[in-house]
Amino acid sequence: MRSEVMESLRVVWDSLYSADELEQADVVMAFGCADPMVGERAARLFLDGWAPVLLFSGGLGKGTLGRLQKSEAENYADTAERMGVSREKMILETKSTNTGENLRFSHALLKEHDVAVKTAIVVHQPNMGRRIRATLEKQWPDAAVRFLIAPADRSLENYLQRLSAVGVGEHEMVSNIVGDFQRMDLYAKLGYQTPQIMPDEAWEAFERMKAFGYTKYVIGE
Repeated sequence: MRSEVMESLRVVWDSLYSADELEQADVVMAFGCADPMVGERAARLFLDGWAPVLLFSGGLGKGTLGRLQKSEAENYADTAERMGVSREKMILETKSTNTGENLRFSHALLKEHDVAVKTAIVVHQPNMGRRIRATLEKQWPDAAVRFLIAPADRSLENYLQRLSAVGVGEHEMVSNIVGDFQRMDLYAKLGYQTPQIMPDEAWEAFERMKAFGYTKYVIGE
């Protein structure tokens, strides 16, 4: 990747990252994507005792449809089991195809399993930290629940290497990050998440990334 592209991408990436200090919680929830580190991070948090319940949410979405043989949640569960997590401690939601469905279907499953949630640790890919928080603030049915965002890994380089290792092309993974940035503004206007003020330098970097051609997931392009 050219240095000027990487420089602009890093600005966009940093503007999307968000993480909280961990506290004891009622559940660790991991939302599905192509990044295998999400399942590993969630399993490790569970094994370290941060919560007594582990929920994996994800069917097959834009980043995994045609790439995975099983649902995102089932793949995460396989990883967690290899790490030593009992299947009895996992709740799997295997039908969702987008973030809104992740939230709705996960909420319903927690109710079904009688898991009372006051605090939840939420694991997603690093470029979704800020957007998942904004979406939870808007769409999670129980307003009193506290969410602690615990992304898989802050490193952009590590993220690109992980996705490349599972067969995601560079243009695809970078375009996804660029599209996520646009959704921070667009989805707030559509009422899907709470409004977020993005830095001017991030908007400028976003425009440069569009000019570089990473527009596959930019709506309206």
